[in-house]
Amino acid sequence: MRPNLPTIITPDPARLSTEIRQAEDPLTQRRRRVVWLSLTSAASMAVIALYQIGATTHVPEPPLRMLDADKVDASEEAYAKLSVGVAFIGFVSYGVTMLLAAAGGPRRHVSHPWLPRALAVKAAFRCGAGRKAHGRSVDEASRVLLLVRGRRRGNLRGHRSNPRNCAHP
Repeated sequence: MRPNLPTIITPDPARLSTEIRQAEDPLTQRRRRVVWLSLTSAASMAVIALYQIGATTHVPEPPLRMLDADKVDASEEAYAKLSVGVAFIGFVSYGVTMLLAAAGGPRRHVSHPWLPRALAVKAAFRCGAGRKAHGRSVDEASRVLLLVRGRRRGNLRGHRSNPRNCAHP
């Protein structure tokens, strides 16, 4: 006995092709925006991925003193998951987002309601992962700031000036 898994069977691919390309309803327009944003993000990940695999020696960035994409994209944290540069994981993630946004016709919320739900779950998961990463970055920046403040005061041994001893800023 086969489990009842959700599937997408396209009985009329020519009709689907026409419907999806010519649809002007708000839901389809939103799906197109998701694909555009994902493609744009994937393009930036592609540049970083080329750097992380060694195909290029520099990541282009605006000429601002505070930016150092090469250092960030070559950091230990950038290679900590799955023994691969994080750009490759991001590239796959954007691909899955595009697939979920593009699959199905204009009335997919009726014919295949699991597709929009899967896209919503995927987006919620990414938001949660982004918040977690942002929290780590803020915490690390706070620790560096405390270290700098401690050096300015000439107090490197104090509990609050040592970033390793600080749980919170």
